[in-house]
This record gives sequence, structure tokens and C-alpha cells, in this order.
Amino acid sequence: MPMKIQFSGCVKCRLPAHVAQGSKSEHPSGALAIVTCFHGPVHAAKRCICGASSLSADGEPASVLEEVESRDVAWLVRGTEPAAPRPTPMPGHRPRALTRPLVGERVSVELPSGTVTATIIGVTGRDHDADPQQEILLDRGFACGDSGSAVLNVDGEIVAVVRNTGGRCGFVNG
Repeated sequence: MPMKIQFSGCVKCRLPAHVAQGSKSEHPSGALAIVTCFHGPVHAAKRCICGASSLSADGEPASVLEEVESRDVAWLVRGTEPAAPRPTPMPGHRPRALTRPLVGERVSVELPSGTVTATIIGVTGRDHDADPQQEILLDRGFACGDSGSAVLNVDGEIVAVVRNTGGRCGFVNG
């Protein structure tokens, strides 16, 4: 279920408040977390050197479980202490969400304005095609404020989050 991830900002560090979308997702460790874009509130919080600012999800404090700047993805957990991961799956078990989406696959995107469908038209590097494949490119663009919105495969699993208005989405899992 989508939710807003908010950074309250920091007057002392002169950082404005920043908002992005986020959705409940299973972290690769098995912990239940909120997945969002790194360049939103997580990046803003990292730039706060005085520590006076905090992340919040629906008004509740949240802490960073993991950040993967190369994919523009971060996982947050409610509370100030990271959640203990659930036991790891049986050997050989590999959820579909850990596989890479393929060109031509249809996905759903949970935007603040509602759910839309899109087709994957590329699997690319984050900023350049020569970079390691970290993103999918969709056949639709997005609006400002859509960053962090969940991209779901046909099984309803989050496989990526919206990265920018050009239809680029960062993989949730490597």
C-alpha cells in the first residue's frame, strides 16, 4: 500500500523538507520494510549534519534499513531501530521479485493519483546504458512527486520504484 515518506527538513543545515512516495515491501533479508527512492528523503537526511532532522512515514519516525544509491532505492523501517530480519528462505528458493523484469513485460505502477499500467521498453544502466543494469525504462513518463512509487510485476510484487519523470525506475533488488 503506497504511503508518503516525508523528511521534515533542517533549518540549521538549511535543508528544505522533501517528500517522496513509498510502499511496503519485503527487503532481501526478509524484513518487512518501506521501499522508496534514495534521492528523496533518505538523501536529504544524509545531508543533515546536525542530526536534528528525521524521516517519517505517515507521521511516524522511520529509520534506514538499507540504502542502495546506485539503484536509487532505500528501505526504511518504522521506529528508530532497524527491524530484525525474518529467517532467510530455504536454500534454492528465489522469489520472483529477485529476478530482473524483461523487456516487453507489463507492470503496474502505484502512483499517488492511482494505479496505471506500463510496458518495459528497456533494461539499462542507472545513468548510461554502459553502466551495470540497475533500471527499467517504461513506455510512460511520470509527474514530479511520483518518485518512490512502487512498480509491481504480474504477481503483485514490487520490482522497482519510480526514479524520475522520464519513465526510469530503479530495481528494488539486485
